[in-house]
Amino acid sequence: MKKRIINISVIDARGVSEDIAGRISSISNVGTIILNDKSELLLMDIPKTKIGSIIKTDDELEFVTINSKMTLDPYFLSDFNKKLFLTVNGVLEVEKGVSMDKFNGAIMQGTVNGKAIVPKTIASVIKTKMTINGVLLEYNPEHTYVSGAIKLNNEYLETYFGERKVSVQKLVATEKFDVETFVEEFDKIEVLSHLIATKANIKLLKPYLMVDQNNITIVAENTYYIDDKAELTLDLIEEAKGRNITVNGALDIKDESVLEYLNDIKLKAKKIVCHEELMDRVKSYCLSDQQVIVSRKKKSHVNYGTRTLNKAFIESFKTSTRYENYGTLTVDEDIKEVDFDRNVFKIENYGQVLYNDSVEGIVTKLVASNYGAVSNLSKKAEETKASADDIMYSNMGLLEL
Repeated sequence: MKKRIINISVIDARGVSEDIAGRISSISNVGTIILNDKSELLLMDIPKTKIGSIIKTDDELEFVTINSKMTLDPYFLSDFNKKLFLTVNGVLEVEKGVSMDKFNGAIMQGTVNGKAIVPKTIASVIKTKMTINGVLLEYNPEHTYVSGAIKLNNEYLETYFGERKVSVQKLVATEKFDVETFVEEFDKIEVLSHLIATKANIKLLKPYLMVDQNNITIVAENTYYIDDKAELTLDLIEEAKGRNITVNGALDIKDESVLEYLNDIKLKAKKIVCHEELMDRVKSYCLSDQQVIVSRKKKSHVNYGTRTLNKAFIESFKTSTRYENYGTLTVDEDIKEVDFDRNVFKIENYGQVLYNDSVEGIVTKLVASNYGAVSNLSKKAEETKASADDIMYSNMGLLEL
């Protein structure tokens, strides 16, 4: 009986025998297949679907997989006698000292599932040799790349001992800083993704910055900026030191008592979340351009177990509803009968949402935020309709045939 090979990151098929090749029915969902002349002939007639790349080589290869973050420097590339097939699940940072010749000589092929940050001098060869499933950022090769974000203030400058020319993904310059100290430490800062700064600081930094104008966010003076979601606490209010608090995410107000400590501090966030009875009071503490204030969901609007999402359930809510799912939510086909102009229903998914082909378009619109899994049962059933006996190999990082 012939069997399938499915869901493999890398298949090294160069050693496949005629017997094994004759027992393979199909190959699907594979990142890379590595072949030589012999294996190419043996596997030629086998159906192959959803294959990222196929390469042919007789070179000896070293397979290296890194999960999380990897810094690629010249020393790492010198540690191997064989060419590398490199897989990074996370972030790949390539140092400026890695030359095109060095990279070409050491790397046969590779995949980055996440983000790659590389010098512009070798970006072209990386695009050729690496499959980037995510974001590729290119930085000035005269600069040293600094991981993470720089939050520019006097405290940062006083403890800085790095290079004078740097590249960074994000620069936050919302606080006052000593310009003379800055000039002593930096010649140039290249911002690859996002500059968040006050107008005054942008004016001061302009001679020293390299940044795309589309990547600049201007915040008001006297602002304490948080580049993530946050909860309003006494500690946060103390850190703000009287400045208005701006959050690039959701600001959660769980404790009503902290509001009285804000005094003249105003709030701004992509979304402010509070108890429904607090909404009017919270509005009085917000900057005038604050757009979104939402009430915390009641328990009946949260699913921790297993629930079927159907027409009757959606229509039981009399007002616009955001529904948090932490369990398993199965979407019934009768939701096609719901008038969503009248019954505004949005899902914030942290668990699993299951649906069939017939409601795929509706589910796509309903799931406003997805931090879990949204799965098409029709496709899943199709993929798994063959029994386990029909599978030769599945769900592996590296398969050597």
